[in-house]
Amino acid sequence: SGAIGIASGTSSIAVGARLGQRVEAGGREWMVASQAVARPGLGFEAGDLLAAGTPMDDLEPLLAAKDPGLAYRQLAVIERGGDSWVFTGDKASHWKGHVAGPGFVAFGNALAGAATAEGMARGFTSDAGADLAERLVRALEEGRDGGGQADGEGNHLPELTAFVRVFQ
Repeated sequence: SGAIGIASGTSSIAVGARLGQRVEAGGREWMVASQAVARPGLGFEAGDLLAAGTPMDDLEPLLAAKDPGLAYRQLAVIERGGDSWVFTGDKASHWKGHVAGPGFVAFGNALAGAATAEGMARGFTSDAGADLAERLVRALEEGRDGGGQADGEGNHLPELTAFVRVFQ
């Protein structure tokens, strides 16, 4: 469709206020998401690097030099057109990880397990003909149904906030 977007559901409040930066430069556009031990400025720093022409695959060492806490964070970038990059720090909360495919990244931390990320990916890819907002909502629903978030002992953490943001 040419749209680009982001969605999140979490046990933290007001996630939409701090997750997801849209970056445009030189006729290109990216969505950048920083989470786990979130530092919203990290998304802007990644955006500045992308806008300056830095390839996505070169982001990790450059961001690590700017952010000594990068190991506690997750960061994903998707370019309009579908190319993506994702980083999950080894010190992010218990189950953490991602599933990436053509045109999407599904990632999270403090999750019940891999079934959550796999569910997000399955929800997103279940109907390639649906509009992007619908696909993002399906990803959230499937992630929830795949276990959602959990504490370190596996106890479900209730979803307190969610958002969907799409740019045409």
